[in-house]
Amino acid sequence: MKSRGSVSCSRISPIFKIRYAVPQQRRSLLPPPQACPFKSLLNDSTPLRQLPFQPESPGTPYKLRLGLKNPSDPWLDVDEDDEAFVAEMKQRRKHIQERRHAVIQLVDEEIAHASARELLQSMVHDLPKLYPKRYHVSGTVITNVLTGDSFDVSWPTLDPLEAAGLLVQEDLCLLSPNASGDAYRLLGGVVCFPAHWSMLENLNKDIPDIHDPVPRWRTDAATSAHKFFTHLTTDKPKIRWNWSLSATTELHISKFYSRPLQEEADEMDPAGVDKLQLRLERQHFIRLPKSQAIIFTIRTYMQVVSEALRMPQLLELLDSEANGVTVH
Repeated sequence: MKSRGSVSCSRISPIFKIRYAVPQQRRSLLPPPQACPFKSLLNDSTPLRQLPFQPESPGTPYKLRLGLKNPSDPWLDVDEDDEAFVAEMKQRRKHIQERRHAVIQLVDEEIAHASARELLQSMVHDLPKLYPKRYHVSGTVITNVLTGDSFDVSWPTLDPLEAAGLLVQEDLCLLSPNASGDAYRLLGGVVCFPAHWSMLENLNKDIPDIHDPVPRWRTDAATSAHKFFTHLTTDKPKIRWNWSLSATTELHISKFYSRPLQEEADEMDPAGVDKLQLRLERQHFIRLPKSQAIIFTIRTYMQVVSEALRMPQLLELLDSEANGVTVH
């Protein structure tokens, strides 16, 4: 959960089941879908002021900011490109199959189990309405049309986090207050595309402790983040964008996965900069009405920096934020 954003291993079966029924009447968590702002961001003349992330004003010292805004796009963003969607979902399945313990974890507490079920319920309700050509619901079964995965939410053997992770491209985390109430902690989630962290390593940790590797997070953002989490309401979700530079196109960056050597060799470039990636994370924060846990979504997008820098406004952004940049 880098800011800038125990279950047993088993083979994944094509149909999953769980003991609760699909709710027939629920209020959608967000308005009807609009195009995600990043999808055309690097291919048009979007003014700098309209970018989802803003540079510091000239002469202003760098400070790590949360940059929270009211969302205008859906909390779940499904790629319009069928092939790109299927390819990314294949990657998610691969990581869940091969390193499930690292990407799916959940604290064994009632609030954690209840919030995981409520998360999946919200997805089952919203996805067919937001993307009717991509998701179908029949009775208690939701189907991801392009991948063919179906999940029967009436059976008791379904892991709701596993199902959630194979329905959408977002990584999904669940947060709630710790025992003393002085910080929020990571209850669990499914994170297939981490940037130098893992669910296994950070399960049940307080958010400030998770962010200790992030320069200036405790001094600049910790107090604001806790205040934000505490006052987040069910009817007012928030969104923020995170960005960093990455030396690889790989979406999953953690010590639990090493790319095949040939793939790494194919990506190597003598100059290096031609393959440098701008890694963007779109993060939604939503308070669940029943469990009162917070859904924290992370949708990751990659763009070759050399292409991104064709936009003068992004060049200005990168220049203004140079003191806070890290390259992974």
